[in-house]
Amino acid sequence: MTANLATVWAALDELSDPEIPVLTLRDLGIVRDVREAADGRIEVVITPTYSGCPAISQIEDDVRATLRQHGSDAQVSTQLAPAWTTDWMSESGKEKLRQSTEAELAAIAEKSVKEVRYHLQHSRGWLVRLGDGTEESQRRMQAALDHLYAYTREFWAGNPLEAEAVRLGVDVDVAALKADWDAIVDAALAEATLVKPEVAGYITEGKRGIHSEHLGYLLAEMQSLARAHPNAVW
Repeated sequence: MTANLATVWAALDELSDPEIPVLTLRDLGIVRDVREAADGRIEVVITPTYSGCPAISQIEDDVRATLRQHGSDAQVSTQLAPAWTTDWMSESGKEKLRQSTEAELAAIAEKSVKEVRYHLQHSRGWLVRLGDGTEESQRRMQAALDHLYAYTREFWAGNPLEAEAVRLGVDVDVAALKADWDAIVDAALAEATLVKPEVAGYITEGKRGIHSEHLGYLLAEMQSLARAHPNAVW
């Protein structure tokens, strides 16, 4: 990252959202990218929380004004796809929202923080314990990783329905999340002394409705619960 880009990111760290002043634009996750052209001109890419957000013009003006104060005449562009979701909020942003006076926002943040922390810490903790544990536990973890990792290709496979939802701005292009996902997984595997497998020959079909015979057993087990307790409420 150049010194110019670092200055821009630092400035954006201090710029509050006009509708939720307790959060910065980066807390909220609406600053998607900062690019520097060959001539040194800066472009800031933002994604509003929804396509009709009335504050977007104010945000664009605030970004330009803030960066001018730091000596940068930036261009601001809006990107609607992939659509913004609460997953784009930073952990610090979610923490801040837990203290929000807006009950609905606070409730969403509270639930998100708890779920994200639990799943990440719990699964990563066991990955590291077993991967960097005994010789036997490390061998078994690597074998499990070698066997299962190919299925993660399904995360990034698209289908026509998802593509149309992304085009309309109502869904997230999951492929755009892969780089961040890879960084988290790579760091965890390195700490666990495990090696990411090379995936070759795996064909993703599940999102296109093509499944193996194994799905039938899973569906039968899931349906048996509802049939055994037809009026149950969870």
